[in-house]
Amino acid sequence: MAVYEFEFSIPCNAALVDYMVGRDYMKIWILKNRHELKAHLHDLLFKNACSSFAGSQEIHSSRL
Repeated sequence: MAVYEFEFSIPCNAALVDYMVGRDYMKIWILKNRHELKAHLHDLLFKNACSSFAGSQEIHSSRL
């Protein structure tokens, strides 16, 4: 009960508690799934880099 009393004495505490719990859950999830996550992030970064490069090329070529 002391924990809840302390938590509820702080404004916007529910969001903070949810954030802290969620952050710990994500740490555990990331540790368990880091290999799949690393591959997925690599794909996303590669696709974003390619699309932003293509976008910059289109903008550049339209200026000519």
